[in-house]
Amino acid sequence: MANKGSYVNTGYTINYINETNAKIEAGSVVKIGDLVGIAACDIDVKALGAVSISGVYDITKKSGEAIEAGKLVYYSDDGVTATAGSNPRVGYTVAKALAGDSIARVRLG
Repeated sequence: MANKGSYVNTGYTINYINETNAKIEAGSVVKIGDLVGIAACDIDVKALGAVSISGVYDITKKSGEAIEAGKLVYYSDDGVTATAGSNPRVGYTVAKALAGDSIARVRLG
């Protein structure tokens, strides 16, 4: 028997149930296992909401770290970093971020 698949959606956003104890505000980074996305709307506790997993976003960057354009980046509690470690992958930078910048422009994925 061949493996099969059925179309669900375009994959730009996914449904996500907020299992935390706090409301997730639109624009917040959301970690779902090894997947990192951006909340597309406010998501109340125990509520279903949309999380973007594609597109380009300005995301808080780890303080003091410069990151060249086109670099693979990861998400830590301190923000986007070029250091993998145990951090989940976020995507690629699409612009250079200087050490003094507070954000990195990242293409998710």
